[in-house]
Amino acid sequence: MAEILYPLVHGGCVCIPCETDSHNNLEKAMNDFKVNWATMTPSVARALVPSRLTTLRILAIGGEAMTQVDVDMWVDQVHLINAYGPAECSVDTAVQPSISTESDPSNIGRSVAAVCWIVDPEDLALLRPIGAVGELVVEGPSVALGYLGDAEKTARSFVEYPDWLCRLRRGKRGRLYRTGDLAQYCPKGDGSLRYMGRKDNQVKLRGQRIELGEVEQHLRQCLPAAREVIAEIVRPTDVGAEPLLAAFILFSYDGMASAGDLITHVEPSLWAQVESAEAVLRSRVPSYMVPALFLPLDQVPVTS
Repeated sequence: MAEILYPLVHGGCVCIPCETDSHNNLEKAMNDFKVNWATMTPSVARALVPSRLTTLRILAIGGEAMTQVDVDMWVDQVHLINAYGPAECSVDTAVQPSISTESDPSNIGRSVAAVCWIVDPEDLALLRPIGAVGELVVEGPSVALGYLGDAEKTARSFVEYPDWLCRLRRGKRGRLYRTGDLAQYCPKGDGSLRYMGRKDNQVKLRGQRIELGEVEQHLRQCLPAAREVIAEIVRPTDVGAEPLLAAFILFSYDGMASAGDLITHVEPSLWAQVESAEAVLRSRVPSYMVPALFLPLDQVPVTS
């Protein structure tokens, strides 16, 4: 919706390539249309070659978490924007309008046309302090009425103001949208938000609650050469073996999935980076958040 309305409101032209070009020749379509502003997911952007897009000036990344790979790939070629927003909140809820080489890719900026709150994922009555990770909930006119024909899902996701917000709004009643996303206010205290992953990615390992998205964010910071980083709990098939926290790492990406094994070998220099990253990670997070296994991937399977 935003990609259609934004350019029209400002007198621009909406460029719509045919389905064939969208899937097979997006770079040529963008050049033929002389596209100067584009909005796309990181997955799509990584399949492009920035230097081939001769007219592109502004790129807004959204729909998935931006990584350091995306920053390094695009920041010297275009004006890069990090946008966040669920469809339930009329798309754009927070925006980091200008990404530089020094920017934190997990920083999604400040809220726009809405108010963002960070609450305890298990109890909306409890606000989280600055720097603490919690569930991101959204307040404001951009919040949808609910899900058409699904009253049960609507009741779970669109909730009445908790008591603290009623008091803040001087008795006014309203609703919040529970995004299911984990976030934190930037510890710098500038009011910006950091995206930390999905709430349903929270797991327990040996009695400790682990937010897989937070582990992935730390790994990306420690492994700038990695294209993709995925943290997951794995359960060995050996009888009596304990579950382990594993990190799956993709160091290269050419947009094409090979037919080979998922687990691959890496050069000694890259493996040395993994060992260094593990040491840095141990100095930053509790030991239970440090993966016991680091597995290099040849590809990351995706759904169609």
